[in-house]
Parts: sequence; C-alpha cells; structure tokens
Amino acid sequence: MKTWFTVLACLLFVSFATQAGTAEPPPQQKEQADEAQKRWDEQEYFNRGVAWLDKGEYDKAISDFNQALAINPKCGPTYYNRGTAWKEKGEYDKAIADFNDAIRLDLKLVEAYNNRGEGWRNKGEYDKAIADYDKALTLDPKRAVAFNNRAWVYATCPDHNRRDGRKAVENASKACQLTGETKWDYIATLAAAYAESGEFNKAVEWQAKAIALASDDRIKQRLRSRLELYKQGKPYRDELKKK
Repeated sequence: MKTWFTVLACLLFVSFATQAGTAEPPPQQKEQADEAQKRWDEQEYFNRGVAWLDKGEYDKAISDFNQALAINPKCGPTYYNRGTAWKEKGEYDKAIADFNDAIRLDLKLVEAYNNRGEGWRNKGEYDKAIADYDKALTLDPKRAVAFNNRAWVYATCPDHNRRDGRKAVENASKACQLTGETKWDYIATLAAAYAESGEFNKAVEWQAKAIALASDDRIKQRLRSRLELYKQGKPYRDELKKK
C-alpha cells in the first residue's frame, strides 16, 4: 500500500501543480532540450552501431547507423562506419557511396580513403584503389594498413599491368616495419610481394612466419595453400570479389 500511496501522492502533486498554473518552459529552452535529446539519441545509435560492427553483426550495425543519420545526415564518421559494414557484407557500391559522403564531409578522414580503396580493389578498379591508398598515405605517412593494401595490389593484382614486385616489397616491408612484424596479414602480403619478385625462398620464409602468427585455423589453411604455391615457384593471384 505504501508504494501505491507514494505514486498516487506524486500524481496528485503534479495535478495540483498543473492546476495551480505552473508555467511551460520558454520556447527557446524547449528547443534546446529537444536538440539535446536528438544529439543524445544520435550518439546512442552511433555507439550501438559501432558495437554491432565490432561483433560482425553488420545488418544490425547498418540499421543503427541509418537511425543516427536520420537525426544527423552530416556526420562523416557515421557514413564511414556504415560504409565499413557494407564493405564487410560485400556490398561494394553501397560502401563506396558511403565513403564518398564521409570524405565529402571530412576531407581528412584517412580511413575513408583507405576503405574506399578496398571497395575499388574488390570491384577490379585498381587504379582508383591505388589513388585512394596514395591519398591516405599523403594524409598519414605512417598508416601501415594503407601501405599493406597498396602492396597487395602491386603483388597480387590479376592484371599484370598493375603488378610491380619492387613496389610491392617496398610497401609491404614498410607496413611490417611500422607494426613491428606482429601482424600475420601484413607478413603474408610481404611473402606475396617476394613471390611476385621471383624471390620464392623469401616468400616461403615469410609465409611460414605468417602461418605461425595466425590464430584462426581457417586462416592458417588459406595461408598454407599459398605456401604450397611459393614452394612450387608460383606467385599468388588475388580473386575478384565483385558484387
């Protein structure tokens, strides 16, 4: 009974206060409160979208980023994160469109250039991919992932006109140097670069290091398949993921 009485007392107090003529907040104050609530909601959708993105729940992430953009369509990082989710789903046209918007709103958003480059690469637009990696490295000369991605194109591109073993080794070595040779994927890129350069002994050596560092069994299996190619004196060629 005590709980119900407390609730009832509160309701009666509100009722009496309203009847007593409590003034509504000034319009400007109400607008400020509404705007603050919108910003709060936007941040909530954004943060939850990032959490879903980190968990690999890409559809849920996209849904939350859609809600955030409905509130604020001028937030570059939201477009960037939604583009990343589209990229992970293999929806490269949608990803590129979002990265375009992210860059339009923030010309210095380095990762938007890098990820747009990945979208172009997966569509087979290699010159555009290289141009975006170049731009990312102009903005941040120590962005290891951009060196790695550029090296991957030079080393494994199906179009022989875009391959360049020397540039591949140069870029992949830089990526490994910047990360202290701790990332298996960058080390695997260096192995592919050496294979493209015809230095298969080094390719085998670095690929073995990549396998040792990788923790996922499925990844290890893919890396072992490439290792067998290098042992046979064959370079690796990337597969187009166009969708």
